[in-house]
Amino acid sequence: MNTKYIIRIDDICPTMKWGPFARIMDVCIKLNIHPILGIIPDNQDRKLQIEPARTDFWQLIQSYESRGAIIAQHGYQHVYNNHKTEFAGLPYTEQYEKIQRGKQILEEKLGPSPKWWMAPAHSLDEATCKALYELGFTYITDGIALYPYTEYGLTWVPQQLWSPRVMPIGVWTLCTHTNTISEDSLDSLLRFIEKHEPNFKDVSLTPKSSALTTPMRLAWKIALQLRSL
Repeated sequence: MNTKYIIRIDDICPTMKWGPFARIMDVCIKLNIHPILGIIPDNQDRKLQIEPARTDFWQLIQSYESRGAIIAQHGYQHVYNNHKTEFAGLPYTEQYEKIQRGKQILEEKLGPSPKWWMAPAHSLDEATCKALYELGFTYITDGIALYPYTEYGLTWVPQQLWSPRVMPIGVWTLCTHTNTISEDSLDSLLRFIEKHEPNFKDVSLTPKSSALTTPMRLAWKIALQLRSL
């Protein structure tokens, strides 16, 4: 089976719920699997203020990065406007400045410039993409397709799953929110990772076409345009 899977963990910040996150990371480290970690640079979302802030947060994230975890900038402050988005629909300049401020925080705390973008609520538009390109980002973990593809000068690594599922072909990113995941769902996810360990390794991010990629990415592009209305 040529199917590949990627684990993506959203809403990572100093005051998150640490137990489920730690369990996933322990399994990933044991199996040498490299998840995408969505780091909120300056969390101001009260719903994510669950536990006392870890004073070693940034050192911990650095240690995960040194073991191969992919660091993605997950927005800026994770605070939505009336349209339940942090970015889509805002003027280009405002989006650019917010992304830049978040990027600077990650650079100060972690060192290298982030190359991955993870939009809060999966919400972004063409202005977001333009700002990301201008700020030197390379990858977006989002979109609907069978394989990575290129749009707006960025490589989109599609994110299509929210629970474990065996798929026949393609590259599938499995999104999980460890702050809200149930115990049963967490156990199911960990069993899936261990059972399909080889499929989580050596994932190619090179854009690849398929008969379904074009209509799927066009549908996503239209969705992006509608978000900015």
